[in-house]
Amino acid sequence: MKILFYGTADISARVLKKLFDTKRHEIEVVTSCDKPRGRGLNVKACEVKGLAGLLGLKTYQPEKIKDDIFFESIKNNSYDLGVVVAYGQILSREIIDLPAKGTINLHFSLLPKYRGAAPYNWALINGEKVTGVTIMYVKKELDEGDIIAQKEVKIEKDDNAKTLLEKLIIAGEELLIKAIDDLEAEKAERKEQKKEDATYFGKLPDDIGNIDWAKNAVEIHNLVRGLAPLLSAYSKLNGKLIKILKTEIVNFKETGKAGEIIGAEKGKGLIVKAGIGALLVKCVKPEGKKEMSFEDYARGNKVGPGMHFSK
Repeated sequence: MKILFYGTADISARVLKKLFDTKRHEIEVVTSCDKPRGRGLNVKACEVKGLAGLLGLKTYQPEKIKDDIFFESIKNNSYDLGVVVAYGQILSREIIDLPAKGTINLHFSLLPKYRGAAPYNWALINGEKVTGVTIMYVKKELDEGDIIAQKEVKIEKDDNAKTLLEKLIIAGEELLIKAIDDLEAEKAERKEQKKEDATYFGKLPDDIGNIDWAKNAVEIHNLVRGLAPLLSAYSKLNGKLIKILKTEIVNFKETGKAGEIIGAEKGKGLIVKAGIGALLVKCVKPEGKKEMSFEDYARGNKVGPGMHFSK
């Protein structure tokens, strides 16, 4: 089939490569414009454009996807299917309907649960035990299209945002390729989403990582998992900002105020009191420094019981 692939994020590039490697489709790519990136803010292409160039795929970079000039440039190209994976712009009705078989999207949740942005982060933050991936038809309304296929992914107790996303990408690649094969063979299912079961979560707020130690230990632990390691939960200790990358819920009888360091486990980390319960803080990243064990940080900065984390 002739496929028009929309994607911008690094995960989009991975899925594009997997689709290309099937050697069964003619693919063209739509991705973001070159932008200032990295510490030096040098203008660079995203990974999708770089990969498309290596693979010899025709690439479009419209500044605005709803631009009439872009639509005019593709409207007579006879696409069979559109595929969207983390593109970042909302498609117009004309673009959605342009391919003969419509346009489909890979979403990292079991729709209609967790519509919206950052679904796997929110699933961890909310303490879910299971999530998954969905292939659906794109509608103008966000994440409301009919479902073609779904696959569950178990959330393990040690999963964080990075490890869970990796599992979701692997599951999503496999499911997407099967869905495309089924669409080509006219065997794809189509199931309407149940509106009454829908939940929606928006973009992660800028300050979501700022730990409120008055919350219970489970909530704080899930926040740490849901953001680590790239975004990270964080707190201040002795006026210094510290990213907290790994924690463990522990039973500890010592009392103290929320955010207070109340003990230690040799070789593991320091124990911090939450509003209810306590957390063993195991791994941190001090501002401007590399990731390290909290025990090593505490040893080098004279941190110990009686000291307090603060917002």
